Amino acid sequence: MAKKTGQSQRGLTLSSLLLALLGLAVVVVIIAFGLPLLLQNANGANNPNTGGTDPIGGQSTPAAPPANKGSGGGYSDAFLTTVKEHIAQGLHLTVDQVTAQVSGGKQSTDVATAQGISANQLHTIELNAYQAAFDQAVQQGVYTQSQAVSYMDSYRQRDPGRHNDNVTFLFGGAPPLEHPPGQGNK
Repeated sequence: MAKKTGQSQRGLTLSSLLLALLGLAVVVVIIAFGLPLLLQNANGANNPNTGGTDPIGGQSTPAAPPANKGSGGGYSDAFLTTVKEHIAQGLHLTVDQVTAQVSGGKQSTDVATAQGISANQLHTIELNAYQAAFDQAVQQGVYTQSQAVSYMDSYRQRDPGRHNDNVTFLFGGAPPLEHPPGQGNK
């Protein structure tokens, strides 16, 4: 009978060890996935559109919208529509006209040049379009005023070539290329 007790104790010890390892694995998984979420929420990320990188440009920004997920990334359809409408209006065209030209292979700078709009004017048009979209999003409660100001500060610091590539992409053109700072859209 003593032998059976020794064998059952070894079985109990092995079971306990496996149960402890399983528990440890669960704790590691919870920490690995839960801690980043807790930290994000602790940093004031009550809005699902905060934290990460700029959705259109892919640059890191303070409390930025979600990471680039394609044409427009984490921005709402209403936000993107506002941006496109304001840019098209600044180019003295309709959204459909800009889309047709960009989808046909032109860059946003080509469309602007054909309309007699300089690179500096195009940059101003783009920034104004984003500002209008952020203003609308703040009014709708999508972003706080502080978030919108932070995003726009980041956009104003960005290389104009990056904006041009992103706008081209937004209207259905080629995806943006990575540019070294100061290299524009060469």
